[in-house]
Amino acid sequence: MIYAREHGDLKVPFTYRVPAADDQEAEDTVWPASLAGFPLGQWTADARRLYARGDMDADRVAQLEKFGMIWSHYDIAWEEGLSAARGWAAEHGHLLAPVDATFQGAAVGIWLKNARAAARKAQEIERRCAEGLPVGSSAGAMPDERREQLEDIDASWCPAWPVSWQRCFHLVRTHLNTGAALPTTPGEILRQGEDLGRWVQTVRHGWDQLTSVQQWMCEQVLGITPASEDEKPPRPRTQADKWAAHLAAARQFYAREGHLNVPRKHVETVLTHDGREDQYRLGAWINNQRSRAIGLTPERMEQLSRSACGGRNRHRRHRAGRRSGCSAVHVSFRKPDLLSGWTCPLRSLPGSQFGPPWPGRRRAGHPRRPLPRAASRSSRTVPSPPTPARTDPPRTVR
Repeated sequence: MIYAREHGDLKVPFTYRVPAADDQEAEDTVWPASLAGFPLGQWTADARRLYARGDMDADRVAQLEKFGMIWSHYDIAWEEGLSAARGWAAEHGHLLAPVDATFQGAAVGIWLKNARAAARKAQEIERRCAEGLPVGSSAGAMPDERREQLEDIDASWCPAWPVSWQRCFHLVRTHLNTGAALPTTPGEILRQGEDLGRWVQTVRHGWDQLTSVQQWMCEQVLGITPASEDEKPPRPRTQADKWAAHLAAARQFYAREGHLNVPRKHVETVLTHDGREDQYRLGAWINNQRSRAIGLTPERMEQLSRSACGGRNRHRRHRAGRRSGCSAVHVSFRKPDLLSGWTCPLRSLPGSQFGPPWPGRRRAGHPRRPLPRAASRSSRTVPSPPTPARTDPPRTVR
């Protein structure tokens, strides 16, 4: 009773001990000297365990509850969060709070996020039980009693789709209930930080991404209809679309010039079916395909080869020499037949794919290897010229 009078509750920490007379801070609270050092926190924890097992007498339970005994910290935390959720819902009209929502200092948004996770786990356990599947651990699942408490505040507090979508749906429905028209323009109506017009536009354009339940809610409750093909924004160009467009430009260039030796700065103009002129940096694109020829898929290699049909294989020889100085060696680089016509500059292909690297040359992206620390320029010895082989005088056969 002394602790409850001093702190206002019986949330006694487990490590709390009754202070001695010299350590007591409050002047109006006096602990008996005989209780100095008594482990009150441990005693309270033992009382909670006895109560949880049902081994505590009813009169003792009544005495402790009279002083405000807290039998479970989890229950107290739930009641505090539920009280804050009720206050937030009364202020905003729903329980679809964003994650950063607070009410009188309580993090209602985070509390509701954790509650939804517990409710979804309970629903998953119920589904697995109905299907006869193993359930596993049920730790963290929300009891039915607590779920009913939240549903009494707002029946749509835990939707099967994103909470932000359900929040905008509720705000649009509330806006329509006032007799106003359906907002369709972004920036027209703002409610609780949500752009209702933009949300309606997003729903109409992304109608196919909604579930059947969401479509029914939007169509029957809000009167939203899917957007027509003319109203939808143009589909963003994918990498495959860009490849097809540049390939068409390459075929147009080949049909006109008869080859694909495109200058690097060349820009090809292609007339589309709707009369629009699109320009493509064909020279840079062809050069990029040459440098990435090894990484292209067989289908794209075949497409480029068909565009450049009629080209012939070419061979180039590159002189290679050792760094220390040796006789020159000629290495022949031969490219596959599939790369003929559009991969003329063999220097753009990795040498490691078609032959040995080029000794004695600095390749792009491959810096020279540094000399060992022990072998500096001053300590390196110049190799002596090779000794000429000994030759015997020709012998005359008689």
